[in-house]
Amino acid sequence: MRRDLSTVRGEPVLARFVDGYTGAGLGFNLKVDGNVRAMSATNLAGSENVGADAHLARMKAKVRTIAASYPDREQRARRLFIEERAAAFAATGHLEKEFKIKTEISEFFGIPYSAVCFCGSAQLGFSAHKDRLFAPAVSDLDAACVSSLVFQKAWADVIDSTSAFTDLAVFGSRGAGEVDLFKDQILRRGMIRVEMMPKSRLSKEWGSFQGDLSRRYTDLFKKVTITIYMNEYAFCWKQDSALREIIG
Repeated sequence: MRRDLSTVRGEPVLARFVDGYTGAGLGFNLKVDGNVRAMSATNLAGSENVGADAHLARMKAKVRTIAASYPDREQRARRLFIEERAAAFAATGHLEKEFKIKTEISEFFGIPYSAVCFCGSAQLGFSAHKDRLFAPAVSDLDAACVSSLVFQKAWADVIDSTSAFTDLAVFGSRGAGEVDLFKDQILRRGMIRVEMMPKSRLSKEWGSFQGDLSRRYTDLFKKVTITIYMNEYAFCWKQDSALREIIG
């Protein structure tokens, strides 16, 4: 059954977070003097003419409102990052592309469609870290594969290719700080970023797929990144840490 885009359990979805935004899923169209005008990437970056800063503030306020209804951090992240449709696709009128990208990722990794999630500014409509609105063709699409089996496959490949992190030459030009962060994310976050994996046949295959997705969707995103999560709990924990910058 197709999900109603206007509300989720009676609450507004992210695509309709901002007062003055119009149309089913047209989150980045502004109603100005009664006329609908599309926002360009420059406008989204903070043009005073369209009041981007004010709209960003309203979007953040709506996220806080929804988050406040869920004191449990796993449920809070599930509500905003799994239950919601990605704001970037709704905003640009490309809901079919959202379905297509998720389908492609699920088929490539051999996981259920429901195990593919989006996060970052493409999901929320703004970046919690950079404090700015999603900008088509400028912002990234951060995709997540939530699968213990795929995570185990990636983990085994990392351990094997690095000889349990005793051979760091396979990380190429990456510095010690980047490698330490990569290890820390595996240990503490239960996540493996494809673009950070050491050189191996598997990482080359996954990286090639990630690059192909990026090239085919440059009209919407600067690039597509894929991260493998050990399970839903790990995914939710990581996303809620980003929400902390908004909800305090």
